[in-house]
Amino acid sequence: MITDTESLLNIWLENDRKLTTDSRPAKIDGIFWALKGEHFDGNKFAAEALTKGASFVVVDNPDYYIPSDSRYLRVEDSLQSLQQLAKLWRQKTGVKIIAVVGSNGKTTTKELLKCVLSSHYATWASPGNLNNHIGVPLSILGISPTHQFAIIEMGANHLKEITTLCEIAEPDAGVITSIGMDHLEGYGSIENIALSHYELIDWLTSTNKVFCCNPEMEYVKELIRKNSNNIYNSISETFNLRFVSKDLTGSSLNWKLFSTSEEYNFHFSLSGSYNLENLKLAIIIGLYFNILAEKMQTAISKFQPGFNRSQWYSFSNQKVLLDAYNANPTSMKLAIQQILEHEYLGAGFILGDMYELGEYSEEAHKSLLANIPVNTNIKLICCGEEMKKAFNFCGITDKKWYPSYIELLQDSDEIKKWFSGCDVFLIKGSRGMQLEKTLAIWE
Repeated sequence: MITDTESLLNIWLENDRKLTTDSRPAKIDGIFWALKGEHFDGNKFAAEALTKGASFVVVDNPDYYIPSDSRYLRVEDSLQSLQQLAKLWRQKTGVKIIAVVGSNGKTTTKELLKCVLSSHYATWASPGNLNNHIGVPLSILGISPTHQFAIIEMGANHLKEITTLCEIAEPDAGVITSIGMDHLEGYGSIENIALSHYELIDWLTSTNKVFCCNPEMEYVKELIRKNSNNIYNSISETFNLRFVSKDLTGSSLNWKLFSTSEEYNFHFSLSGSYNLENLKLAIIIGLYFNILAEKMQTAISKFQPGFNRSQWYSFSNQKVLLDAYNANPTSMKLAIQQILEHEYLGAGFILGDMYELGEYSEEAHKSLLANIPVNTNIKLICCGEEMKKAFNFCGITDKKWYPSYIELLQDSDEIKKWFSGCDVFLIKGSRGMQLEKTLAIWE
């Protein structure tokens, strides 16, 4: 018998909203939801999940369904059922959902929005990087009835994926952080990346909802500028806002927000001028939802970056900027510029492969390294096979290449001596490169 979504919701609620798609833990509490992927079939682990303590298992493969056991719940398609459950829960909670999309800065902006909105409302945000066709439903199911707002990060690597995620989450507002060269392997062109991000705007405007993004954003700025649903423009005009950077040095930013009659000084623990735009988006959303600037000031002053994003570490007289959660040509260029725009005695770089660039990969890596200025105060380490192809296009004399962080760490003592003349370092690469482990050089 096929179990309908309303019944699944009631069973889920009776199990204290506990649900997992992972069969690996030694003990499972609540419902085990069997999903399928290219290289796995969760249905195979349904019986095992019950022996580990699961109250129910949701399966879509009849070969693993036992009709005589009431703990087995059969559905036509496990993924679609999970998405439908999340959509139904979203509708029943009545929470206001803000969707966040973008090539760079999604997670940072999501966390800043959570920081700002939590100063006045009970707020939930997608945990970690749960932002795809599975992660978004799981994020929505984490919302409790007491939450007033939820910030849901949305990621995609093909056209129409953002539309699908919007149909599940039904956002009340949206934020586009940036449009850059990410997931080119799936999209095929940066124009398609722009179109994908515009899917959020299309969905919001078709449902008479609002969005927030820089009206000067490349590739879609004309479409954005003409769209009255963009609250970036309306809030700036209503409050006569002007954002003026005050101090971009060191490991934090200090800047001013001017309104019609008042001035507000903001301080937060993120560096890099590109993070100002992320903060602007969060503040504009906060103002739109009637949060006082004073409350936002206090909340932002306590904000701390995490998840290996824009995190500064100090070791004796050396500082390390760890920004190794992910990387694409746009974010890599901005991070390098951040280091080079300050007058350090010497700068060191540990740069890893950028993934999911497809046929653009070799040229993107070559272009990145070729545009690092030739400077005797710069030392460079590259990691990964894609970086190897581009290595000789960098004119810096002091440079090394390693297959991965493992071989790099085997030379830790030598590298530490080699880097001794540098007072600042950047560590950045795609998630799979695991470059955060190179912090062990200084520890």
